[in-house]
Amino acid sequence: MIPKNKTAYNYFDDGKISKTRMSRVWITDIKPFEKVEDFLIIKWENETKNHPNLFAEKTDFFIKGKIEDTNEFLIFVRTTDNGWFSFNNNMWDGRLDVSNKLTEQLNEA
Repeated sequence: MIPKNKTAYNYFDDGKISKTRMSRVWITDIKPFEKVEDFLIIKWENETKNHPNLFAEKTDFFIKGKIEDTNEFLIFVRTTDNGWFSFNNNMWDGRLDVSNKLTEQLNEA
């Protein structure tokens, strides 16, 4: 699933699925790979090399968003399981729950 612009999704800081790590992220921009700035592609390529178990080798979109509570900006790309994880802000990076499956898992626990 690709997130929709100007829509809020749950987000889990550091990818840890717990209520204490959950916030909301508003999607502010969706850019196809071929329209993304060169410096972001270089940064993303470095992340895929450093974390091959997390990030997919290829991505189709860069998703920009802002954490509702902190106003921190994040950029999400595809993960190895076709989800979305941010890569540009080490302090705030995390997983975007576009399908709502992670939130459902948390609520069932």
